[in-house]
Amino acid sequence: MGPSSQLIAFNIQYGQLPENLTLAPGGLDVVLNGAAEVAHVSSAGTLTVLGTLPAPAGGGTGTPLLKMPLTAGIVRASNGTVYTTGGKAHVWAKGEALKGTTSFGANGLKVHGGYVWVSNTSRGTILQIPILDNGSSGKPTVAAHGLTTVDDFQFVGQTDEIVAALNAADEVALVQPNGSHKIVLTAADGLENPSSIAVSGKTVYVANAAYYTGKDPSILVTHLR
Repeated sequence: MGPSSQLIAFNIQYGQLPENLTLAPGGLDVVLNGAAEVAHVSSAGTLTVLGTLPAPAGGGTGTPLLKMPLTAGIVRASNGTVYTTGGKAHVWAKGEALKGTTSFGANGLKVHGGYVWVSNTSRGTILQIPILDNGSSGKPTVAAHGLTTVDDFQFVGQTDEIVAALNAADEVALVQPNGSHKIVLTAADGLENPSSIAVSGKTVYVANAAYYTGKDPSILVTHLR
């Protein structure tokens, strides 16, 4: 990748920790975890808060592992509606490959090429799960491994090439369709616990959640060579 630059810096004192982001007209939509906010960041780096989510029952103490409120996941529909985590879930796929070992298991999720792709943070893997004709899940297989603390990820266009955020490792990896990968960004490029990726053509946006560094949450922008 080419040199990185900062699109926007968030205020950590207000809990503005970017967990997930997605492309939107004129910029990006992002969920800010500690602040429980859904916001829009323009291509010029201007922040507009779209809404604040209500506190969960029990103050989030029922959140697995974290035991605190979590604002995560964001999708923008074709009509402009922005969705984030909520509602009642049901199990679509399960198995040992999706479980965590010491911490988070299944984390980032994308639907691509007739498969559901899932990152497993503690195992450092990205899994490929077939979507069967009846809509149920097939058997998960490992598409890539060795991705230390992999969080969210994104495909490059319609290809099977992946840009993955390695959270606690302060790295971004470029994963090839054969499962091999190369580290393309590190802390030296300004990474602070990268949590999510968005790709527009050759432009790559990286959310810096700063969960462990506790310093400078931001969104970085760089370009694929």
